[in-house]
Amino acid sequence: MGEVFRFITKPWNDEELKLTLRQCFEHYHLRQQNRTLLEQVQRQNESLQRLNLQLKELMNQRTHSLRLTQDILAKLPIGVVGLGADGAVVMVNEAVQTLFPSMAGVMLGCALEESAPDWIAAFMKECMVSGKDHDSKEGNLDGRQVRMQATLFKEGDFLAGSLLIICPHA
Repeated sequence: MGEVFRFITKPWNDEELKLTLRQCFEHYHLRQQNRTLLEQVQRQNESLQRLNLQLKELMNQRTHSLRLTQDILAKLPIGVVGLGADGAVVMVNEAVQTLFPSMAGVMLGCALEESAPDWIAAFMKECMVSGKDHDSKEGNLDGRQVRMQATLFKEGDFLAGSLLIICPHA
């Protein structure tokens, strides 16, 4: 168990023997320290594996929740258009496509003014520039009276995006 560290020939030199003994103790302490560090790394790896499993489970839950949220948003009976801070369309739900044929050409990544009626694009631009949250407007879209509402999303003082909700109005 002790292992052979070094052979010493007779007659030995006292200074060489002292040096060899010092090196032997240093070697022993390094091996002990190495063993301790290896055990610590193994414990940390086990802890990291547990945390990774917890993170994976949390990500699965969040992904499921996000998919469900997207499905709910897609199936809402009112029109919903999401815009990025630059005014580009980032989301359009099914109701926009089916209820309002003139809005069917709204494409993801395009500016709203490229595919929506001018008065709608102007309304959203005005809301985004003015910073007015929950601003609303009524108008006629494809022969139907609609009420639109703009909601702005901010990160601190900066505009992160906006939401246009279009409801048929009796």
